[in-house]
Amino acid sequence: MLMSAPISPWLRWKNFAQGWPRCLNVDSIFELDSNIQFSCIRASNFTGFLIFQGASHFLSGFLLRRTSWNSLDEMRTIFSRTQGRDIVPEYVAKHWQEDDFFGSQFLNGNNPIIIHRCTTLPLNFPVTPEMVAGSLGGGTDLGKEMQEGRIFIVDYKVLEDIPTDTIYGRQQYIAAPLCLLHQSIDGLLRPIAIQLSQTPGPCSPIFLPSDDEWDWLLAKTWVRNADFYSHQLLTHLLRTHLFGEVFAIATLRHLPTCHPLFKLLIPHFHFTLHINTLARSVLINRGGLIDKGSGVTYEGLLLVVQRGLEQVTYTSLCLPDDIHHRGMSHVPNYYYRDDGMSLWEAIESFVTGIVTFYYNGDAAVSGDTELQAWVMDIFTNGFLGRTSSGVPSSLQTVAELIKFLTMVMFTCSAQHAAVNNGQRLLGQYPEEWFTESEPRRLIRAFQGRLEEIRDRIEERNHLAELRYNYLNPLETENSISI
Repeated sequence: MLMSAPISPWLRWKNFAQGWPRCLNVDSIFELDSNIQFSCIRASNFTGFLIFQGASHFLSGFLLRRTSWNSLDEMRTIFSRTQGRDIVPEYVAKHWQEDDFFGSQFLNGNNPIIIHRCTTLPLNFPVTPEMVAGSLGGGTDLGKEMQEGRIFIVDYKVLEDIPTDTIYGRQQYIAAPLCLLHQSIDGLLRPIAIQLSQTPGPCSPIFLPSDDEWDWLLAKTWVRNADFYSHQLLTHLLRTHLFGEVFAIATLRHLPTCHPLFKLLIPHFHFTLHINTLARSVLINRGGLIDKGSGVTYEGLLLVVQRGLEQVTYTSLCLPDDIHHRGMSHVPNYYYRDDGMSLWEAIESFVTGIVTFYYNGDAAVSGDTELQAWVMDIFTNGFLGRTSSGVPSSLQTVAELIKFLTMVMFTCSAQHAAVNNGQRLLGQYPEEWFTESEPRRLIRAFQGRLEEIRDRIEERNHLAELRYNYLNPLETENSISI
């Protein structure tokens, strides 16, 4: 490959916080280089700024409220509608207290990556067979259900002892719960035991569905509250936005515009640097929306992300490996897995065609100095050089390159859609990037495969009472732009 030009002075790394992925060394969106195509545009033209302004106005009824809501209907006057779409769909408002719906959210809600199959109970979660016998039904027991792969667990240990804030003089609290779930013979996932801390004992009992109705509902509510922090700070912020920025910066630093991988990747970073810089200014900064509007202190926010990065593995970023590792390959009604795998395979097939067209063997990969500098930059500044993560610091084969590129593209498109969902749809590539006929043919084939996935999802959703549409290609953006 051609030697790359010297790195632009503005494309430097900085530490936003200790133990976080490093980010772009700018303090304001106005410092961004407006000449970098597909990374940012002039602030006056950027709709994301208007979105943030709108969000602040939209949340003012929440942030400025000093008293509790008296009813769900009263809450719905604040979180009612935006841009013609229901924020609290009628189905959710009707079923939110039910165990069936609670369980389904771990599969097809906005945080579908933390549930694991449970083969052995953690020592700090002493659920006994007698406790859950009534929830499992006759003719079985906890040991048998675990052995047959029908017991699952969600663990929020990352939130243990996170410092909490006060809001209008009232102390806030965050639980670090463990939740055990059971897949019943009807295929539905239901919670069967909840412990609200990591330390069992008289002050931290295990709640069961057989408890008083309101005790059980409150236990589930604390789990959902913990899931809010896990989702917003780790699944969404860390694992899509912050990693997406790392991929974008490394690409702009090391791959020249004539490099085929630059052409492949750059549409997936459209607006990412802009939206993340804006987030550091108004959302995750001290005194920002999260600091003001949630129970965690600013220091607590930083600590959660630091802990989260320490736990990230390459396996967890590659969907097929992650599904297998979590033991979730055969759980019914897991649409995040089903739709996600369809998109992963479509992206992988497209990437395979591009890579094999430009690289005629493993030696071409290992000998591409620009590529090697790119992946080392990601390893060093995104994953802080932590070898235990399994994230590669070099790529030696065509197969390794295909997998890594698929992970990057999936993270910046489908994965972000699954946990956020809202400019340019997945599969849309400006014609001028690739001039050869074969890459253009591959793009058309990729788009055709996405249309097939779209049709399959819409056919499934047609008769569904609660649709799963987060990974519909019609709803999946090419990049992280909000």
